[in-house]
Amino acid sequence: MDFSSFNANTAKYDGNNAYWLGRAAALAYRDEAQIRAETAAWGLGQCRFFDRRETQAFMAANADAVIVAFRGTQPAELKDWMTDSEVLLVDGPFGLVHDGFRRGLDYVWQDIVDALAEFKGKGKSLWFTGHSLGAALATLAVARLRAPPYDQPVYGLYDFGSPRVGDNTFVQNFNADFKPRCFRFVNNADVVTRVPLRTMGFGHVGTFMYFDKDGNLHDDPAFWYKFLDSVEGSIDGLSRLEPAALAAHSMERYVGYLERNIGVDPL
Repeated sequence: MDFSSFNANTAKYDGNNAYWLGRAAALAYRDEAQIRAETAAWGLGQCRFFDRRETQAFMAANADAVIVAFRGTQPAELKDWMTDSEVLLVDGPFGLVHDGFRRGLDYVWQDIVDALAEFKGKGKSLWFTGHSLGAALATLAVARLRAPPYDQPVYGLYDFGSPRVGDNTFVQNFNADFKPRCFRFVNNADVVTRVPLRTMGFGHVGTFMYFDKDGNLHDDPAFWYKFLDSVEGSIDGLSRLEPAALAAHSMERYVGYLERNIGVDPL
């Protein structure tokens, strides 16, 4: 399989696009040299790497598409931002958003805007992806580009293991604008997707896509509800970095399931 299977001309769900954007989200964890070599091998001749403070991302493009992928959080760092009881909601596009996520995007935002002006030529579609913290940053980046003053077209956001990003107003406005093009993947036992807690004012955006314990893809929330009933207290397991919790959250697990479900359209 090669990158030619990526469909740059659809805003609908596509299993090949999910797989390649998952690969890009995984690649975002590599260093700049590896990212440049891999994207070149995919046929993406343009590449830009962003690295400011705690935020890293890359942008890669060919004649048809521009992909922006944000790096997630290393396992040893998960505990800090998963268990912070003083998470703040601050002004953002479409509503109130997680203060730490907004600051993380701010570090690289102008660099990304400048690179988009250079990379995004006529006829190119724009895509965003990320895993874990990277998924939250990708979601905020899309919200910014869709809201004034940018009002930019974005073909799709495919995110993996995303925490909740904003308040209910953010969720409602984001979904009203972009839900059919946002696909939020949750692996069966990935409890990162349960924080920050709803009781803290946060909610999820996008079209829900769920891998069950056997790696089968669904869009029926009933499978997720059944999982929730079986894992009360599992957030504590993640905060202690238990192997089972970390394995469920790993991007490698997501990529494996994406490849298995390339031909599946659950919508």
